[in-house]
Amino acid sequence: MDIAKFLSLINSSALYFARLDQLGDPFEGSFAQANLAFDDLEFEDLPKEFVDGLKDDELGKRKWFELMRDSNKRIRSFAKDARIAAFANCWHVQEYESAAMWSQYIGDRDGLAVKTTYARLINALEGVQDKEIFVGMINYLDYRKEAIPSGNLLNSLMCKRLSFEHERELRCLVFDGKAWIDPESCIEGKLGLHIPVSLDVLIDEIYVSPDSADWFLEIVESVSTKYGLAAKVIRSDLASKPLF
Repeated sequence: MDIAKFLSLINSSALYFARLDQLGDPFEGSFAQANLAFDDLEFEDLPKEFVDGLKDDELGKRKWFELMRDSNKRIRSFAKDARIAAFANCWHVQEYESAAMWSQYIGDRDGLAVKTTYARLINALEGVQDKEIFVGMINYLDYRKEAIPSGNLLNSLMCKRLSFEHERELRCLVFDGKAWIDPESCIEGKLGLHIPVSLDVLIDEIYVSPDSADWFLEIVESVSTKYGLAAKVIRSDLASKPLF
């Protein structure tokens, strides 16, 4: 993040959850081509071995199939509305720093990364009393060949295309109940939510970007101290000198 977002984080002592349609990927919450293909199927198109494996007589099997097909359509409709009813806070999960992530989000500017652990994140979120927060790893799929499981609305909100696999995203999701009831009224409404957390519980270490100047590291240290953060400020390991 840049310094402005860091200041917002520590000044508000809250994580920012962006509305799903504001994340920059038009495929957020959508289903794959394989999911849509099911819409055009008729009962007679099902493989015989699949139909034979179903319990009940033919009429019951046909009714089950039609209910499943209609249910899939309804779930996709809910998923589309979820883009303005769901808010996400995203983390990159990896043991080592990612040069690609620094480049994508900071480039050659001064910036920093907040490091936490899964346990710290969960402990920080457990203090949230009035909202239910879902946490899980994003599934990366080939949307041309693979179907997104449709039995749970969360499935489409926790999947992304393979092109984003380098992000190795862990996503925290929270829903706005009012947006479910009247989605149209929320389109021009809030674009994000601030969820208060304990920063001392959440933040393990703070890394400044590899190309940042020494004065930038000193500013981050000074601001962190001013706000009472115990987390150590470290220069990115990518800035270390090669050994020959």
